Amino acid sequence: MRHGSTTGWSVGLAAECEGEWDELPFEAVAGPPTDAEFDEPVAVGVEVDPALDPLDLLAQLAALTDELVGLRVDQLSDLDLDQVLRCVQPTVGRLQALRTRAAGEYEARAVDRAGPGREQRGEQDARKFLRHELGLTPGEARQAGTTGRRLRETPELGAAHATGRISEPHAQTIAELLSWLPEGMSTSRRETFEAELITLAGEIEIVSFGKKARRMLAEIDLRAAEDREHRQHRRRSLTIGTAEDGAVVGSFRLYGLQAEKLRTALDAASLPDPAEGPFRSTEQRNADGLEVLCDLALRSGDLPTQHGVRPHVSVLVPWSELALGAGIAELGFTGPITIASLRPLLRDCTVSRIILDPESVPIEVGEASRTILAGFWRLLVARDRGCTWDGCEAIVAWCQVAHGQVPFRQGGRLRLDDAALLCVRHHRIFDSQPWTMVIRGPDVSYERADPPVRAGAR
Repeated sequence: MRHGSTTGWSVGLAAECEGEWDELPFEAVAGPPTDAEFDEPVAVGVEVDPALDPLDLLAQLAALTDELVGLRVDQLSDLDLDQVLRCVQPTVGRLQALRTRAAGEYEARAVDRAGPGREQRGEQDARKFLRHELGLTPGEARQAGTTGRRLRETPELGAAHATGRISEPHAQTIAELLSWLPEGMSTSRRETFEAELITLAGEIEIVSFGKKARRMLAEIDLRAAEDREHRQHRRRSLTIGTAEDGAVVGSFRLYGLQAEKLRTALDAASLPDPAEGPFRSTEQRNADGLEVLCDLALRSGDLPTQHGVRPHVSVLVPWSELALGAGIAELGFTGPITIASLRPLLRDCTVSRIILDPESVPIEVGEASRTILAGFWRLLVARDRGCTWDGCEAIVAWCQVAHGQVPFRQGGRLRLDDAALLCVRHHRIFDSQPWTMVIRGPDVSYERADPPVRAGAR
C-alpha cells in the first residue's frame, strides 16, 4: 500500500477491522528501506511509558497483536509484504528471547523453592507448567528452562539475545558450550570466548555456526570437548513404531561418528535422479536410500540369526492368490499388503509351502526353494553389471531380478533374454507402469507402451 507521492514511502500498513481500514502504528520512514537498514533488527515504533507495569505493557502488546493478525496480507504490495516479514521476524525473535528468560527465571525459582537435594523435582514442576499451561513440547520446555537459567549467568549473551542481535538457536548453542568450560578458567578468558561466539553468531547461520563453535571449544579446552561428546553419545536414541495407516514412523538423534556413518551410507545409497526423471523429493530419495541399506544388510548374511534363521522379510501369501497374481498378503510387522506391491520381492525370494488345517493352524512345512537360482543370477550380473535403467548407477548389490514379457505369476520361466537387473526403485516403476523390456544381445532397454517414449538403452 502506498501513501503520498510516488517518491515518498511509508511503512504504514492497514488492517481490515470490523469493516473499516485503520492505520496501524508502524514507524514511518522517509523512503524505501535500503539493504543497510535491513542489517539491523527492525522494531515496531510504538512509544511506551517506561513507568508502566510490565503486565500493562503485555496487555498493550496483546491488543496490538489482535489488530495485526487481521492484516490482509493478500492486499499488500510486494514491497510492503517484504517489510512486514522484516518487521515481524526480529520482533518474534525478541519475544521468544523474553519467553526464554522468563522460563529460566521461573525454573530457577522453582528449584530454589524445592530446596537442597530436590532440585530435579523443582525443574520437573517448572517444566510441567511450561508444557501444560503454555503448550510447549517436552523438548521445548526443557530447552527454554535450561537456556534461560544459563542466560542469567551470562549477562552479555543475555543482552545480545534480548535485543535480537543473535537468534534463539544461536543463544542456546552458546549457552550450552559455555556451560562446558572448566570452573578454573580465568574470567577474562571465559569472557573473550563468549564475545567471540556472540560475534560469530551474528555472522553465519546456525548449522555452520555450530560446527565452528564446537571446534572453538575443542581448541580452547580439549578435555571439555571430549566430555561434551561423551555426554552427547549417552543421549543417542532411535524410536520406531507403526502408525494406524501402516506407515513405519519414528525419530532419531545421533552424534559424532554414528551420525557420520549414517550420512555417509545414506548419501551413497541415495542416487540422484536421471536428467529425464521421474524426479523425487529429498525426503523420497532418503527413503529409497534407506531401503537400499536395509536390503544390503539383509542380504549380507552378517546380521545375527534368530533361532538359527537369518533375518528376512516374512510374507504369508495364499497359494491360490499367488498363482492368480492378485489378492492380499500379510507382512510380519506391518500387516496386510496387496500382492501387486510384493511382485519385486516374490520374483527373487525363498518360498516355503505351509499347509494349514480348516482352523488355519499350520500342520506341515515344505522345503524352502529359491525362485532365482545362483547360476542364473551370476549370468545376469556378468551381462548387466548393475541396474539396466537408463541413467541409473545402482550397483549389482542394490539390484533385483525383473521379469520381462511373461510375468512370474503367469508361469514365466527365467531366461536370459527375458530378465534383467533393476534397482528397487526402477523395478517398482517397471512393474507399476506400462514399460516393456527389450533385450538385444547384451543391451537392455525399456520402452513405454503408451505413449511410446523410449526410456533409454544400456
